[in-house]
Amino acid sequence: MNARAAKEELAILLPNTMSQYLRHTHATMQAADAERHDLLARVGTALRWVAALPRRRAVLEELNTLTDYELADIGLTRADVPHVFDPAFAADHEAAQG
Repeated sequence: MNARAAKEELAILLPNTMSQYLRHTHATMQAADAERHDLLARVGTALRWVAALPRRRAVLEELNTLTDYELADIGLTRADVPHVFDPAFAADHEAAQG
C-alpha cells in the first residue's frame, strides 16, 4: 500500500467524517436541550400544582360545608365534590351544563 495514496484518501475522507461528527454532535445537543426543556416544564408544572394545594383544599372544604340543596344550585352533587379539580370531570360537567 502506498502511504501517499492513503494520506490523500484520508484527506478526502476526513472532511466527510468531520461533517458527520458535527451533525451527530449537533443532533445530540438538540436532543439534550429538548430533554432539559421537557424536564423544566415538568418541574414547573409540579411546582404550580403544589403551590395551588392550599387554594384547592380551601375550595373543597367550602364545598363540603354546603348543603345538598346549595350544591344542587351550582350543579353539583355531594359525590362530585372530590372531582371538581379533575380536568375530565370539569369538561364533562361543562358540556352537561350547556
